[in-house]
Order: sequence, then C-alpha cells, then structure tokens
Amino acid sequence: MKLPFITIGEYLHLDNEERKDYDFAIRYSKQAEAKDVLLFGDITKLTFGEVKDWQQLFSDKECFVKFLTMFDEKLLTLNVFSFFAFYRYVESEVIRISEIESKLLSHEPTADEVAAGIDRFNKFGVALQIDNLAKGDVLKWEAIKQMPYEHCLLKLAIDKNSNDFQRDYQELIINKQRNG
Repeated sequence: MKLPFITIGEYLHLDNEERKDYDFAIRYSKQAEAKDVLLFGDITKLTFGEVKDWQQLFSDKECFVKFLTMFDEKLLTLNVFSFFAFYRYVESEVIRISEIESKLLSHEPTADEVAAGIDRFNKFGVALQIDNLAKGDVLKWEAIKQMPYEHCLLKLAIDKNSNDFQRDYQELIINKQRNG
C-alpha cells in the first residue's frame, strides 16, 4: 500500500489510528533512513556550545518535541519521511560525537576517587568541560562556547592525556620510593 505524501506538520495532526501505517513505514522504509536532507553537515564543524546543545537535546526525554522547535517553519513542510531521515541523521551525528568523546576523554575512576565521591561532579555536566577549557575563569565561558568544537575537543584530549601521564608518572615514582 502506497501512503499519500504528507508533511511532518500534517503527520503530527493525525490521530493514533491514522498514524499506524505511517509509523510502520517510517520505522522500516529506506526513505526514512538517516540522511542529511537539510545539509546540516558534520556536527564537528559547529561551535563547542552548539555541539553541547545538540548533545543536551538528544539526552532529553522530550527531545522530539524540542527538535521540532530548533528549526524554522521549513522543517514542518518536509515530507514525513524526509523529516525522520533528517532527525535520524542529526541523532546519529550526536551519537558519533558522544562516542568520540567517550573514547578520547573518558576516565574510569579509581576506587579511591569513588570513595571520595567523584560522582558529585556529574551534576555539573558540560560546565566542567567549559570550566576546564577556561582554566576556571567564568568570564571566558561564553568565548569557549563560540570556539570551534574540534579545537576544544583536541584541547580536552591533550589535557586528559597529560593528566593520565602525570598520574602514571606519580605512581611510578611512589612505587620506586617504596621499593628502594
């Protein structure tokens, strides 16, 4: 059965029964596979603040509704399949960035760090990255958000590797002192 062309705006006004065929088609159709139909581009080419905003958006339970408000009226005129293709594309870009960050920046806390309560910093989220890049100067936070994401990621990765090296080096020195 071929479904009639409708926009995402029209789709949103369908009742649940009317949506069933579209929902099935959206889930399994190649037309709705991730595709950059609006030429959003590579997310790593955005500013640090923009990337962090996208990551925050896709971590929210109300992501879909908020996504609709991120663009102008042009989004609501998209064919329903093109809309979901674009939505999935942006979502895949956010996932890709999160995976890159996890690989480059993550740190498994030691038992001592866990015992000391390192998880208390989780509530600050991206502010920790911004504060690190600003070297603690809150007056630089807005400038950091405007910097190219790739530059900020590189700096965070350099700092992470430097910290890892310093920690490993300190352990070596301590072990040498203990052993003689």
